Amino acid sequence: MRRTLLIGLSGAALVCCAPAAAQPVIVLDGSRVVTRDEPLGPLADLPPGPPATASSARTASSRRARGVARARAATSARHSAAAAALRRLRARGAISAADYAHYAGSLAGARAALRRLSGTRHAELASVLGLVDGIAARGSLTASRLRPVFLTLDRNVQWWTQGRLLSDGDRVSFAGSQIVFQYYAGYGLQLQMLGNWGKVNALYFSSQDTALRGLVNELVPLAAQRGGAIAWEYYFTFDGGTPPWTSGLSQGTAVEGLARSAQELSDPSLEAVMRKALGLFTQPAPVGVKDARPHGNHYLIYSFAPHYHVINAFIQALNGLWDSQALTGDARAKRLFHLGDLEARYELPYYDLGDWTRYSNASEQSTPSYGGLLRDFLRGLCERTGTREYCSYADRFSRYLIGRLGHDLPSQTTGVRKATPAPGPTPPGPTSPGPGSSPGGGATPGGPRAAGASG
Repeated sequence: MRRTLLIGLSGAALVCCAPAAAQPVIVLDGSRVVTRDEPLGPLADLPPGPPATASSARTASSRRARGVARARAATSARHSAAAAALRRLRARGAISAADYAHYAGSLAGARAALRRLSGTRHAELASVLGLVDGIAARGSLTASRLRPVFLTLDRNVQWWTQGRLLSDGDRVSFAGSQIVFQYYAGYGLQLQMLGNWGKVNALYFSSQDTALRGLVNELVPLAAQRGGAIAWEYYFTFDGGTPPWTSGLSQGTAVEGLARSAQELSDPSLEAVMRKALGLFTQPAPVGVKDARPHGNHYLIYSFAPHYHVINAFIQALNGLWDSQALTGDARAKRLFHLGDLEARYELPYYDLGDWTRYSNASEQSTPSYGGLLRDFLRGLCERTGTREYCSYADRFSRYLIGRLGHDLPSQTTGVRKATPAPGPTPPGPTSPGPGSSPGGGATPGGPRAAGASG
Protein backbone atom coordinates (compact mmCIF):
# COMPACT_ATOMS: atom_id res chain seq x y z
CA MET A 1 0.00 0.00 0.00
CA ARG A 2 1.32 3.41 -0.90
CA ARG A 3 2.40 5.68 1.89
CA THR A 4 0.85 9.13 1.94
CA LEU A 5 3.08 11.87 0.62
CA LEU A 6 2.38 15.20 2.27
CA ILE A 7 4.57 18.12 1.37
CA GLY A 8 4.37 21.84 1.86
CA LEU A 9 2.08 23.47 -0.67
CA SER A 10 2.20 26.95 -2.04
CA GLY A 11 -0.82 29.00 -2.86
CA ALA A 12 -1.47 31.69 -5.44
CA ALA A 13 1.26 33.07 -7.63
CA LEU A 14 1.84 36.09 -5.46
CA VAL A 15 -0.47 35.39 -2.52
CA CYS A 16 0.87 32.24 -0.96
CA CYS A 17 -0.56 29.91 1.58
CA ALA A 18 1.40 28.86 4.66
CA PRO A 19 1.82 25.23 5.71
CA ALA A 20 -0.69 24.39 8.38
CA ALA A 21 0.98 22.33 11.07
CA ALA A 22 4.21 21.52 12.81
CA GLN A 23 5.54 17.97 12.68
CA PRO A 24 7.47 15.94 15.27
CA VAL A 25 11.22 15.59 14.77
CA ILE A 26 13.42 13.47 17.04
CA VAL A 27 16.51 15.45 18.03
CA LEU A 28 19.78 14.06 19.37
CA ASP A 29 21.31 16.56 21.79
CA GLY A 30 24.50 15.03 23.17
CA SER A 31 23.38 11.79 24.77
CA ARG A 32 19.84 13.07 25.24
CA VAL A 33 17.05 12.39 22.76
CA VAL A 34 14.09 14.77 22.68
CA THR A 35 11.16 15.32 20.36
CA ARG A 36 10.32 18.80 19.17
CA ASP A 37 7.69 20.15 16.81
CA GLU A 38 9.04 22.02 13.82
CA PRO A 39 7.18 24.20 11.29
CA LEU A 40 7.76 21.75 8.47
CA GLY A 41 4.32 21.85 6.99
CA PRO A 42 2.82 18.49 6.01
CA LEU A 43 5.83 16.23 5.51
CA ALA A 44 6.26 12.51 5.11
CA ASP A 45 7.98 9.86 3.04
CA LEU A 46 8.88 9.94 -0.64
CA PRO A 47 6.29 8.39 -2.96
CA PRO A 48 7.13 4.91 -4.23
CA GLY A 49 8.75 4.42 -7.61
CA PRO A 50 7.29 2.50 -10.56
CA PRO A 51 5.19 -0.44 -9.36
CA ALA A 52 7.21 -3.05 -11.28
CA THR A 53 10.36 -2.06 -9.38
CA ALA A 54 8.85 -0.82 -6.15
CA SER A 55 6.45 -3.65 -5.29
CA SER A 56 9.14 -5.88 -3.80
CA ALA A 57 10.93 -3.04 -2.06
CA ARG A 58 8.24 -1.18 -0.16
CA THR A 59 8.22 -2.90 3.21
CA ALA A 60 10.57 -2.15 6.05
CA SER A 61 11.26 -5.86 6.50
CA SER A 62 12.41 -6.33 2.89
CA ARG A 63 14.63 -3.28 3.15
CA ARG A 64 16.10 -4.56 6.40
CA ALA A 65 16.92 -7.88 4.72
CA ARG A 66 18.82 -6.10 1.97
CA GLY A 67 20.49 -3.95 4.58
CA VAL A 68 21.76 -7.04 6.36
CA ALA A 69 23.24 -8.28 3.08
CA ARG A 70 25.00 -4.96 2.55
CA ALA A 71 26.20 -5.02 6.15
CA ARG A 72 27.81 -8.41 5.67
CA ALA A 73 29.50 -7.24 2.48
CA ALA A 74 30.75 -4.07 4.15
CA THR A 75 32.15 -5.81 7.20
CA SER A 76 33.77 -8.60 5.21
CA ALA A 77 35.37 -6.35 2.57
CA ARG A 78 39.13 -6.17 2.89
CA HIS A 79 39.37 -2.98 0.87
CA SER A 80 37.12 0.05 0.87
CA ALA A 81 36.04 1.43 -2.50
CA ALA A 82 35.33 4.75 -0.76
CA ALA A 83 38.88 4.94 0.62
CA ALA A 84 40.28 4.24 -2.83
CA ALA A 85 38.05 6.91 -4.35
CA LEU A 86 39.29 9.46 -1.83
CA ARG A 87 42.88 8.63 -2.70
CA ARG A 88 42.18 9.10 -6.41
CA LEU A 89 40.48 12.45 -5.81
CA ARG A 90 43.47 13.62 -3.78
CA ALA A 91 45.96 12.40 -6.38
CA ARG A 92 44.16 14.34 -9.12
CA GLY A 93 44.08 17.47 -6.98
CA ALA A 94 40.27 17.43 -6.88
CA ILE A 95 40.31 17.80 -3.09
CA SER A 96 42.79 19.41 -0.72
CA ALA A 97 45.02 17.57 1.71
CA ALA A 98 42.87 18.88 4.56
CA ASP A 99 39.68 17.61 2.93
CA TYR A 100 41.26 14.25 2.24
CA ALA A 101 42.32 13.91 5.88
CA HIS A 102 38.85 14.91 7.05
CA TYR A 103 36.92 12.44 4.89
CA ALA A 104 39.40 9.59 5.33
CA GLY A 105 39.15 10.15 9.08
CA SER A 106 35.35 10.01 8.92
CA LEU A 107 35.53 6.74 7.01
CA ALA A 108 37.99 5.20 9.45
CA GLY A 109 35.94 6.45 12.40
CA ALA A 110 32.78 4.88 11.00
CA ARG A 111 34.48 1.51 10.58
CA ALA A 112 35.87 1.70 14.10
CA ALA A 113 32.41 2.55 15.46
CA LEU A 114 30.94 -0.35 13.52
CA ARG A 115 33.16 -2.83 15.36
CA ARG A 116 31.72 -1.66 18.68
CA LEU A 117 28.07 -2.06 17.66
CA SER A 118 25.75 -5.03 17.46
CA GLY A 119 22.22 -5.84 16.38
CA THR A 120 20.18 -3.20 14.58
CA ARG A 121 22.74 -0.47 15.26
CA HIS A 122 25.49 -2.51 13.63
CA ALA A 123 23.29 -3.48 10.68
CA GLU A 124 22.16 0.08 9.95
CA LEU A 125 25.61 1.66 10.13
CA ALA A 126 27.13 -1.16 8.09
CA SER A 127 24.41 -0.71 5.49
CA VAL A 128 25.23 2.99 5.18
CA LEU A 129 28.92 2.15 4.81
CA GLY A 130 27.94 -0.32 2.11
CA LEU A 131 25.97 2.37 0.29
CA VAL A 132 28.97 4.73 0.39
CA ASP A 133 31.24 1.99 -0.96
CA GLY A 134 28.69 1.20 -3.67
CA ILE A 135 28.56 4.82 -4.83
CA ALA A 136 32.36 4.86 -4.91
CA ALA A 137 32.62 1.54 -6.75
CA ARG A 138 30.35 2.88 -9.51
CA GLY A 139 32.62 5.90 -9.93
CA SER A 140 30.02 8.31 -8.57
CA LEU A 141 31.78 9.51 -5.43
CA THR A 142 32.81 12.81 -6.99
CA ALA A 143 34.30 15.77 -5.14
CA SER A 144 30.99 17.65 -5.06
CA ARG A 145 29.23 14.66 -3.46
CA LEU A 146 31.68 14.22 -0.60
CA ARG A 147 29.98 16.71 1.69
CA PRO A 148 26.44 15.25 1.56
CA VAL A 149 27.62 11.63 1.46
CA PHE A 150 29.95 12.00 4.43
CA LEU A 151 27.49 14.16 6.36
CA THR A 152 25.09 11.24 6.05
CA LEU A 153 27.76 8.80 7.20
CA ASP A 154 28.84 10.98 10.14
CA ARG A 155 25.27 11.48 11.33
CA ASN A 156 24.63 7.74 11.18
CA VAL A 157 27.72 7.13 13.31
CA GLN A 158 26.50 9.74 15.77
CA TRP A 159 22.98 8.38 15.95
CA TRP A 160 23.71 4.67 16.14
CA THR A 161 26.37 5.15 18.83
CA GLN A 162 24.37 7.63 20.94
CA GLY A 163 20.71 7.69 19.91
CA ARG A 164 17.83 5.31 20.47
CA LEU A 165 16.33 2.77 18.09
CA LEU A 166 13.88 4.24 15.61
CA SER A 167 10.69 3.31 13.82
CA ASP A 168 10.68 3.25 10.04
CA GLY A 169 9.90 6.72 8.72
CA ASP A 170 10.95 8.65 11.82
CA ARG A 171 12.36 12.10 11.11
CA VAL A 172 15.55 12.99 12.90
CA SER A 173 17.71 16.04 13.48
CA PHE A 174 20.75 16.94 15.57
CA ALA A 175 21.36 19.74 18.05
CA GLY A 176 22.97 22.72 16.38
CA SER A 177 21.61 21.86 12.93
CA GLN A 178 18.27 22.31 11.17
CA ILE A 179 18.84 19.58 8.58
CA VAL A 180 16.23 16.82 8.67
CA PHE A 181 17.05 13.16 8.05
CA GLN A 182 14.60 10.31 7.67
CA TYR A 183 15.05 6.77 8.87
CA TYR A 184 14.59 4.15 6.16
CA ALA A 185 14.88 0.79 7.86
CA GLY A 186 17.73 -1.11 6.23
CA TYR A 187 19.29 2.10 4.87
CA GLY A 188 19.90 4.04 8.07
CA LEU A 189 19.35 7.79 8.28
CA GLN A 190 19.17 9.53 4.91
CA LEU A 191 18.95 13.17 3.91
CA GLN A 192 15.32 13.98 3.20
CA MET A 193 15.74 16.73 0.63
CA LEU A 194 12.05 17.04 -0.17
CA GLY A 195 11.38 17.61 3.51
CA ASN A 196 14.29 20.01 3.98
CA TRP A 197 13.23 22.27 1.14
CA GLY A 198 9.65 22.02 2.33
CA LYS A 199 10.93 23.27 5.66
CA VAL A 200 12.60 26.22 3.91
CA ASN A 201 9.23 27.19 2.47
CA ALA A 202 7.57 26.78 5.86
CA LEU A 203 10.11 29.08 7.50
CA TYR A 204 9.57 31.61 4.72
CA PHE A 205 5.81 31.56 5.22
CA SER A 206 6.16 32.03 8.98
CA SER A 207 8.70 34.88 8.54
CA GLN A 208 11.34 33.11 10.65
CA ASP A 209 14.18 34.79 8.80
CA THR A 210 17.00 33.83 11.17
CA ALA A 211 16.06 30.16 10.98
CA LEU A 212 15.49 30.48 7.23
CA ARG A 213 18.97 31.89 6.71
CA GLY A 214 20.50 29.14 8.85
CA LEU A 215 18.78 26.29 7.05
CA VAL A 216 19.49 27.62 3.56
CA ASN A 217 23.13 28.10 4.52
CA GLU A 218 23.26 24.43 5.51
CA LEU A 219 21.46 23.16 2.41
CA VAL A 220 23.22 25.05 -0.37
CA PRO A 221 26.63 23.37 0.19
CA LEU A 222 24.93 19.95 0.02
CA ALA A 223 24.15 20.36 -3.69
CA ALA A 224 26.10 18.10 -6.03
CA GLN A 225 27.19 18.75 -9.60
CA ARG A 226 24.95 16.79 -11.95
CA GLY A 227 24.94 17.15 -15.73
CA GLY A 228 26.13 20.74 -15.66
CA ALA A 229 23.51 21.65 -13.08
CA ILE A 230 23.37 21.28 -9.31
CA ALA A 231 20.96 18.96 -7.53
CA TRP A 232 20.07 17.89 -4.02
CA GLU A 233 20.40 14.15 -4.42
CA TYR A 234 19.52 10.98 -2.56
CA TYR A 235 22.21 8.48 -1.61
CA PHE A 236 20.35 5.25 -0.93
CA THR A 237 18.73 2.55 -3.01
CA PHE A 238 15.05 3.29 -3.52
CA ASP A 239 12.39 1.44 -5.50
CA GLY A 240 14.60 0.60 -8.46
CA GLY A 241 16.81 3.66 -8.16
CA THR A 242 20.54 3.21 -7.61
CA PRO A 243 22.25 6.11 -5.84
CA PRO A 244 22.93 8.84 -6.53
CA TRP A 245 19.54 9.80 -7.95
CA THR A 246 17.34 12.86 -7.73
CA SER A 247 13.74 14.00 -8.03
CA GLY A 248 11.88 16.66 -9.98
CA LEU A 249 9.52 16.96 -7.03
CA SER A 250 12.23 17.84 -4.53
CA GLN A 251 14.16 19.96 -7.06
CA GLY A 252 11.03 21.98 -7.89
CA THR A 253 10.50 22.57 -4.18
CA ALA A 254 14.16 23.60 -3.90
CA VAL A 255 14.10 26.22 -6.68
CA GLU A 256 10.89 27.58 -5.22
CA GLY A 257 12.48 27.84 -1.76
CA LEU A 258 15.62 29.45 -3.16
CA ALA A 259 13.65 32.10 -5.06
CA ARG A 260 11.63 32.93 -1.96
CA SER A 261 14.70 32.99 0.26
CA ALA A 262 16.59 35.23 -2.16
CA GLN A 263 13.76 37.74 -2.00
CA GLU A 264 13.06 37.47 1.73
CA LEU A 265 16.71 37.70 2.75
CA SER A 266 17.70 40.18 0.03
CA ASP A 267 20.43 37.79 -1.04
CA PRO A 268 21.16 37.67 -4.79
CA SER A 269 23.62 34.81 -4.29
CA LEU A 270 20.66 32.53 -3.58
CA GLU A 271 19.09 33.55 -6.87
CA ALA A 272 22.33 32.52 -8.57
CA VAL A 273 22.12 29.11 -6.87
CA MET A 274 18.52 28.79 -8.05
CA ARG A 275 19.62 29.41 -11.63
CA LYS A 276 22.18 26.61 -11.42
CA ALA A 277 19.51 24.30 -9.99
CA LEU A 278 17.13 25.05 -12.87
CA GLY A 279 19.55 23.27 -15.19
CA LEU A 280 18.34 19.90 -13.90
CA PHE A 281 15.02 20.53 -15.69
CA THR A 282 16.85 20.88 -19.02
CA GLN A 283 18.61 17.50 -18.76
CA PRO A 284 16.94 14.22 -19.75
CA ALA A 285 16.83 11.31 -17.34
CA PRO A 286 18.72 9.61 -15.84
CA VAL A 287 20.93 12.68 -15.33
CA GLY A 288 18.11 15.20 -15.12
CA VAL A 289 14.34 15.05 -14.80
CA LYS A 290 13.17 16.15 -18.25
CA ASP A 291 11.11 13.88 -20.46
CA ALA A 292 10.66 15.66 -23.81
CA ARG A 293 7.19 14.89 -25.15
CA PRO A 294 5.39 15.87 -28.37
CA HIS A 295 3.69 18.87 -26.78
CA GLY A 296 6.25 19.99 -24.22
CA ASN A 297 8.24 18.69 -21.25
CA HIS A 298 7.14 16.33 -18.52
CA TYR A 299 9.22 16.77 -15.36
CA LEU A 300 9.81 13.40 -13.75
CA ILE A 301 9.29 12.45 -10.15
CA TYR A 302 12.49 10.33 -10.21
CA SER A 303 15.53 10.55 -12.45
CA PHE A 304 15.87 6.75 -12.36
CA ALA A 305 12.37 6.22 -13.80
CA PRO A 306 12.38 8.00 -17.20
CA HIS A 307 9.01 6.66 -18.32
CA TYR A 308 7.12 6.89 -15.01
CA HIS A 309 4.86 9.93 -14.83
CA VAL A 310 3.23 10.90 -11.52
CA ILE A 311 0.84 13.76 -12.13
CA ASN A 312 0.85 15.36 -8.68
CA ALA A 313 4.67 15.52 -8.67
CA PHE A 314 4.67 17.08 -12.15
CA ILE A 315 2.13 19.71 -11.16
CA GLN A 316 4.08 20.61 -8.03
CA ALA A 317 7.27 20.97 -10.07
CA LEU A 318 5.36 23.46 -12.23
CA ASN A 319 4.28 25.36 -9.13
CA GLY A 320 7.94 25.66 -8.17
CA LEU A 321 9.00 26.78 -11.64
CA TRP A 322 6.23 29.38 -11.80
CA ASP A 323 7.18 30.84 -8.43
CA SER A 324 10.84 30.91 -9.45
CA GLN A 325 10.17 32.97 -12.55
CA ALA A 326 7.51 35.14 -10.90
CA LEU A 327 9.82 36.15 -8.06
CA THR A 328 13.06 36.51 -10.03
CA GLY A 329 12.07 37.15 -13.63
CA ASP A 330 14.43 34.39 -14.73
CA ALA A 331 14.01 33.73 -18.46
CA ARG A 332 14.95 30.05 -18.30
CA ALA A 333 12.48 29.41 -15.49
CA LYS A 334 9.79 31.02 -17.65
CA ARG A 335 10.70 28.84 -20.61
CA LEU A 336 10.79 25.68 -18.52
CA PHE A 337 7.41 26.48 -17.01
CA HIS A 338 5.94 27.19 -20.45
CA LEU A 339 7.10 23.84 -21.86
CA GLY A 340 5.83 21.99 -18.79
CA ASP A 341 2.53 23.86 -18.88
CA LEU A 342 1.92 22.78 -22.48
CA GLU A 343 2.52 19.13 -21.61
CA ALA A 344 0.59 19.18 -18.33
CA ARG A 345 -2.55 20.52 -19.99
CA TYR A 346 -2.24 17.87 -22.68
CA GLU A 347 -1.77 15.08 -20.12
CA LEU A 348 -4.46 15.99 -17.60
CA PRO A 349 -7.40 14.31 -19.39
CA TYR A 350 -5.64 10.94 -19.09
CA TYR A 351 -5.71 11.24 -15.30
CA ASP A 352 -9.46 11.95 -15.21
CA LEU A 353 -11.41 8.70 -14.87
CA GLY A 354 -14.80 10.41 -14.83
CA ASP A 355 -15.41 9.86 -11.13
CA TRP A 356 -11.86 9.54 -9.76
CA THR A 357 -8.23 10.21 -10.69
CA ARG A 358 -5.26 8.22 -11.84
CA TYR A 359 -2.07 8.58 -9.84
CA SER A 360 0.40 7.71 -12.60
CA ASN A 361 0.70 6.67 -16.22
CA ALA A 362 1.12 3.09 -14.94
CA SER A 363 -2.69 3.11 -14.51
CA GLU A 364 -2.43 3.33 -10.72
CA GLN A 365 -5.38 5.09 -9.16
CA SER A 366 -4.96 7.81 -6.56
CA THR A 367 -5.58 7.12 -2.91
CA PRO A 368 -7.89 9.72 -1.34
CA SER A 369 -4.89 11.57 0.11
CA TYR A 370 -3.12 11.67 -3.27
CA GLY A 371 -6.36 12.75 -4.91
CA GLY A 372 -6.61 15.61 -2.47
CA LEU A 373 -2.97 16.48 -3.01
CA LEU A 374 -3.44 16.63 -6.79
CA ARG A 375 -6.49 18.84 -6.36
CA ASP A 376 -4.52 21.20 -4.08
CA PHE A 377 -1.58 21.44 -6.50
CA LEU A 378 -3.95 22.12 -9.40
CA ARG A 379 -5.74 24.76 -7.36
CA GLY A 380 -2.37 26.39 -6.76
CA LEU A 381 -1.65 26.49 -10.50
CA CYS A 382 -5.14 27.83 -11.15
CA GLU A 383 -4.61 30.68 -8.70
CA ARG A 384 -1.16 31.41 -10.09
CA THR A 385 -1.94 31.33 -13.80
CA GLY A 386 -5.70 31.62 -14.21
CA THR A 387 -5.47 28.82 -16.77
CA ARG A 388 -8.88 27.33 -17.44
CA GLU A 389 -7.78 23.69 -17.45
CA TYR A 390 -6.15 23.85 -14.02
CA CYS A 391 -9.15 25.61 -12.49
CA SER A 392 -11.62 23.21 -14.11
CA TYR A 393 -9.78 20.08 -13.05
CA ALA A 394 -9.28 21.34 -9.49
CA ASP A 395 -13.05 21.85 -9.16
CA ARG A 396 -13.82 18.56 -10.85
CA PHE A 397 -11.45 16.57 -8.64
CA SER A 398 -12.98 18.18 -5.55
CA ARG A 399 -16.36 16.84 -6.69
CA TYR A 400 -14.81 13.39 -7.10
CA LEU A 401 -13.53 13.50 -3.52
CA ILE A 402 -16.97 14.44 -2.22
CA GLY A 403 -18.62 11.76 -4.33
CA ARG A 404 -16.33 9.00 -3.10
CA LEU A 405 -15.78 10.03 0.51
CA GLY A 406 -19.07 11.78 1.24
CA HIS A 407 -17.14 14.95 2.10
CA ASP A 408 -14.41 17.12 0.70
CA LEU A 409 -10.84 16.97 1.99
CA PRO A 410 -9.60 20.25 3.44
CA SER A 411 -6.69 21.97 1.79
CA GLN A 412 -3.43 21.03 3.43
CA THR A 413 -2.48 24.69 3.84
CA THR A 414 -3.85 27.71 5.65
CA GLY A 415 -2.96 31.37 6.00
CA VAL A 416 -1.66 33.86 3.47
CA ARG A 417 1.53 35.69 2.75
CA LYS A 418 2.18 38.18 0.00
CA ALA A 419 5.32 38.04 -2.09
CA THR A 420 6.65 40.71 -4.39
CA PRO A 421 7.09 39.62 -8.02
CA ALA A 422 10.13 40.51 -10.01
CA PRO A 423 9.67 43.35 -12.49
CA GLY A 424 9.40 42.52 -16.15
CA PRO A 425 7.07 40.72 -18.54
CA THR A 426 4.93 37.82 -17.49
CA PRO A 427 5.78 34.35 -18.80
CA PRO A 428 4.27 33.02 -22.00
CA GLY A 429 0.54 32.70 -21.59
CA PRO A 430 -1.57 29.60 -22.14
CA THR A 431 -1.65 28.34 -25.69
CA SER A 432 -3.63 25.47 -27.05
CA PRO A 433 -1.86 22.22 -26.24
CA GLY A 434 -3.67 20.37 -28.99
CA PRO A 435 -5.91 17.30 -28.83
CA GLY A 436 -6.88 16.09 -25.42
CA SER A 437 -6.75 19.48 -23.74
CA SER A 438 -10.36 19.71 -22.66
CA PRO A 439 -11.66 18.03 -19.49
CA GLY A 440 -12.74 14.48 -20.14
CA GLY A 441 -10.48 13.99 -23.16
CA GLY A 442 -8.27 11.00 -23.75
CA ALA A 443 -4.68 12.10 -23.88
CA THR A 444 -2.25 9.29 -23.17
CA PRO A 445 1.00 10.60 -21.72
CA GLY A 446 2.70 7.27 -22.17
CA GLY A 447 2.31 7.36 -25.94
CA PRO A 448 4.97 7.66 -28.66
CA ARG A 449 7.98 9.72 -27.69
CA ALA A 450 9.22 12.76 -29.58
CA ALA A 451 12.14 15.08 -29.26
CA GLY A 452 10.24 18.15 -30.40
CA ALA A 453 10.39 19.99 -27.07
CA SER A 454 13.52 21.09 -25.37
CA GLY A 455 14.34 23.12 -22.30
